[in-house]
Amino acid sequence: MKSCWTFLSVLLVPSLLLAQPAEWAPVPTNSAGTLLGTVTVAGEPAMAGDWVAAFDETGVCAGATEVVLNDGESFVSLPIYGDDATTPDTDEGMDGGEGFTLRLWRSADGEILFYPDPMEPAALGGWECHQWRAHARVRRSL
Repeated sequence: MKSCWTFLSVLLVPSLLLAQPAEWAPVPTNSAGTLLGTVTVAGEPAMAGDWVAAFDETGVCAGATEVVLNDGESFVSLPIYGDDATTPDTDEGMDGGEGFTLRLWRSADGEILFYPDPMEPAALGGWECHQWRAHARVRRSL
């Protein structure tokens, strides 16, 4: 009986840990940039359990991470993955020069906020990858 519970725990715990929306599951690739920022909503820090994600121009989730709280502020270190060139029929992430949008998932109520505005989600900077280094440039303050 004990081994049965252990088996069920191993199967169920990972699905409970991934609390963000299912479509917020990026495919890690060998090219990525990192967006660093603070996250506030109406001037207040985001809450524990909130997630930030980057979506490419076609709506593919190119990166997602949980908000980190420290000393009353909320931060993200968001990896934004590039498209895998070895799979031309699959869009896993950003193409060179492609814009992206940011979304915040509020764990308390499941609400999704768009940055900066839900009616006109802005395509932020162009994503670039130069062989061994990649960067995502945001032209607006977060």
